[in-house]
Amino acid sequence: MQLKGLNTGTSNRSIALNFLTSYIGKKNAGKGVYLFTGTPITNSLNEIFNLSRYFMRDQLDRDGIGDWDTWFNTFAGAEPDVELGAEGSFEPVTRLSSFVNTDELVRLMSEFTDVVRASQMPEFVKRPTTEGRAPNPVGRPYKQVISDTAEMSGAQKAILAELRDRARQFKAMSRKERKEAMLSGDERVPIRVETDAANASLDARMFDPEAPDDPNSKVNRVARNVLKEYQTPGTGQAIFVDRGYNPVKSSEGRENRFVLVKDLVDKLVAGGIPKDEIAIVAGNTSAEKKSEIAQQMNDGRKRVVIGLSSTLGVGVNMQRQLRAMHHMDAPWRPGDLEQRNGRGERQGNEWNTVKEYRYIAEGID
Repeated sequence: MQLKGLNTGTSNRSIALNFLTSYIGKKNAGKGVYLFTGTPITNSLNEIFNLSRYFMRDQLDRDGIGDWDTWFNTFAGAEPDVELGAEGSFEPVTRLSSFVNTDELVRLMSEFTDVVRASQMPEFVKRPTTEGRAPNPVGRPYKQVISDTAEMSGAQKAILAELRDRARQFKAMSRKERKEAMLSGDERVPIRVETDAANASLDARMFDPEAPDDPNSKVNRVARNVLKEYQTPGTGQAIFVDRGYNPVKSSEGRENRFVLVKDLVDKLVAGGIPKDEIAIVAGNTSAEKKSEIAQQMNDGRKRVVIGLSSTLGVGVNMQRQLRAMHHMDAPWRPGDLEQRNGRGERQGNEWNTVKEYRYIAEGID
């Protein structure tokens, strides 16, 4: 079954876990398998099916829903649709449209799941105060959300007008013209327009390196807030942004030498933060180096770390002194935002309140 938005492929990890749980189950009369996770279902329906197979394969087979197609048709519905393909033509697709027999699905899952909410865990009890620090913290810290909003700069308004014009031109194309535009990588195709808009929302210079360094750009607002928080001793800070680590191509196809993260680091250093107290966790950072940076954040040798949702937002235990999380952009999935915040909003953080900064450019974000 090819269903849009659902991954029906395989992975080495899932295959290995399937073999392992099957072996343990057979050796122990169907018992002895335990999985612990904070994010059992983060993105798709497949995850429920896979978890069910790990724990109750024999029962699924007995009930006649041991294969994906039958299982899906028992608990969900699909409908045909069309979408614009990469080559500029419309293609038929099948999409998830509804859930059915949800009571039975809940009953099925309840046979092998035990859900414990954060409020039920002793580690997540409320702290007696929101102020200051606790040298031996018990419970999860409170969180203060700060929305830092600014209007678009003149350069961003001009860029947005250009992008809207490109989108209108693409919409007015014939089917043949759209296909040719897709194949040639024309700047008017939707993927180019969306990418340029995402870059421009962070900083106009990611679209046009000649654009002015606006004082209210996200880079400058982040730098100001990070420098302000840095003045308090013992504060660690994490900056999350999912693009801007390498030069990008300009709208004319030329390489844009402006690098967002480098510009941010330069501003932080110019503001008084020693460069050796700043770390970057990008896509090429090894697991060993990431673990070392996390330890340096915990003991205060590093005070600021910059990274992506995928590299810094998951599996990094650097919470001991983490005071503020800065989100320069918003990840695609809500769960990724929760994971980002979880670097600081978790047990073991000495700060009784952590701060979540959200940076918004009105009209283009």
